[in-house]
Amino acid sequence: MTLLQLPTEPQTQIIDTVQDLSGFLIASAIALAIVGVMTMALVEAWKRLSDTRTRFHARRITGWIRKSMEHAIHKLPLAPEAASTEAIREIIQFCTGVSRVEAEVAANGLVKRNGRLAWDHSFSPAPAHMLFALDTDRMMGALQEASEVALASPRRLPALYAFITTGGQAEDVTKWFDEAEKVMTHMPEIDQAGTHRQTVKDLSECAARLRTVMKRRLDSFQLRTTEKWTTFNQGTALLVGFVVMVLSLSWFRGIGILSSWYILPLAISGGIFAPLAKDLTGALKRARNA
Repeated sequence: MTLLQLPTEPQTQIIDTVQDLSGFLIASAIALAIVGVMTMALVEAWKRLSDTRTRFHARRITGWIRKSMEHAIHKLPLAPEAASTEAIREIIQFCTGVSRVEAEVAANGLVKRNGRLAWDHSFSPAPAHMLFALDTDRMMGALQEASEVALASPRRLPALYAFITTGGQAEDVTKWFDEAEKVMTHMPEIDQAGTHRQTVKDLSECAARLRTVMKRRLDSFQLRTTEKWTTFNQGTALLVGFVVMVLSLSWFRGIGILSSWYILPLAISGGIFAPLAKDLTGALKRARNA
């Protein structure tokens, strides 16, 4: 026996180990592929059937408005719950084009149920809830348009004005509400006469400060909502991926490809990698639609 020649038994052991490792890797790759596809399909199907995005946005918007109206600087002659209902009603009516009655019914239902929609909502969606069905970017764009209108005409949309100016300076909020429309209505006379220019200048600065507050509030809410939605999706994909991986590995074990002790660590790994497969699919969809 030379130095380079190995005994027959160790050679057989090495070959068997390599073959076992190859079988393990192939089975793992197949299982991960199944997990990615099945997780994406199951999560997307569940989101479609339950209209998850609409429900998520409805809860987020309702909770945000209710909390804001409790600390609103511009006080309405209404209780906080009624003021929240009125603000939601103005948003729904402006952003969806439904009638005042439809918007009021939808707003009352959202406030009473803390933003939770009826269990059968996905089977008969109401037009008043279409704002919440939009993706986050488009929904926030619609909210910004409504907020700009409320800032330009605070007396016509007082509840929405109170909502969007929460966090501003009390002096600015009160001054703009009391004087803005009156001064802007008589702007030509003021310009022609050359009087009260300082008043106009002060009001313009006041409006600029309030608009900055409004935009920062909208941007902050959009960032938090996007982060929450992403976390929700990843958590759901993680859970579904883990379950699918367990079932897949159990099947592989049943046909003799895997040993039982591989199932738990591989199931955890599959659950971790499943959200990545889902995110990759979403990125490919966005690139295709761009």
